[in-house]
Order: sequence, then C-alpha cells, then structure tokens
Amino acid sequence: MVVDKAGAVVEGVTFKNCKAENAGGSVRVTEGTVRNCIFDGCHQGGNDGCKGSGVYINGTSAVVSNCVIKNCYVGFTGAGDGIGAYITGGGTLANTLVTGCYRSSYPHAVDTEGVVYLAKGTVKNCTITKNVIGRSALYVANDSGCVVKDTICWGNTAYREWRKGRPDITVAGAKPTISNLCAPAEFGTGAVVANPMFADAANGDYTLQ
Repeated sequence: MVVDKAGAVVEGVTFKNCKAENAGGSVRVTEGTVRNCIFDGCHQGGNDGCKGSGVYINGTSAVVSNCVIKNCYVGFTGAGDGIGAYITGGGTLANTLVTGCYRSSYPHAVDTEGVVYLAKGTVKNCTITKNVIGRSALYVANDSGCVVKDTICWGNTAYREWRKGRPDITVAGAKPTISNLCAPAEFGTGAVVANPMFADAANGDYTLQ
C-alpha cells in the first residue's frame, strides 16, 4: 500500500505477511498518517539495499503512530536497512512498539543495519525491544535532521556489537538530537542507562512497572 495524499489517514488495519521489493514491505508513506495499525511478519524479497520491511516513511508530513511492528524480517541473500521501519525525508515514527523482528538466516544478512533505521526524521515515544539484528536495533544516521526522544531501546540482540551502545543502538555521529533515551549506553541529554523494567516482557507486555 502507498499512502501519498495530504490529510490521508489509514487506521485500524493489520498488515500481515506482506512482501515487497526495495522499499515498504507493507506500507510506503510519503504524505498522510498511518495509525493504530499492526504490521506482522512483513518482509522483503529482493536483493541488497532493501529498506523498510514493515513500513517506509519518507516525507515531512508522513507519520506512522500508535502502531505495533512485529515479526518483520529480511528474506533475501544480502543486507538491508530498517527491518521494521525506515524513516527518511523528515518523516515521523511515534508511539510505536517494534518487537520480534529479525534478520534472515542467509550469511550476508549479518550486515543488516537497524530494526528501526533513522536516516532523517523523528523517532519519539517508541519502544524497540526483543529484536534480532545483524548490527544495531536502532540506527541513527549522522544528520542534524535526526531526532530521537522519549524512547526505549533495550533487550535486543545483534551479531556485530563492537560500537558503543550495541546491540541496541548506533548513533553515527554528533549531529542528531537525542533526549530522554533509555538504552544500555548514554546518548544525548536526559539519558537513562538502566533496565526499563517492563511489566511482563516474557508475555509481550512492554508497559512499564
């Protein structure tokens, strides 16, 4: 599905096992809002360079909010970015849970970067947890247009973990604005480097105690 009209709203839809090549495994948003939706098992079927198996957000008026992105994956022989969500062009991902996403079993997929990949835009009030990735669960590019705030990124698994903050987060440089981020390493202002104490993570309840 493509959402590309100003003022458009897609609400209350479950996108399950969707497959697409290149960008947007289930939904590509360039204008408008997608909210209160579930992206479950969405995946890519192409080669290297695929972005956003769950949702691809590209545009200053493109917003995905109050959603659940789960069990999305890359299913090709190479690497890709943003298994759950890829945000660029000033788009926004807000109030969303991203969990259970994973890289494929192909050897080259070890280079997959970001369950949530922020190239340019905003990630706010999100929880990113219990994902398995080649590199970091949340990747933030070195762009002054990148904003991360009031977000939890904790309890993820990555196969390449040599940078600060991995396996949960990579911040590629000093340009992004980061505030009130709960992660295993300190980034930005108001950082919380402590277990967020989910109510019942074993049974999928990621509200806080």
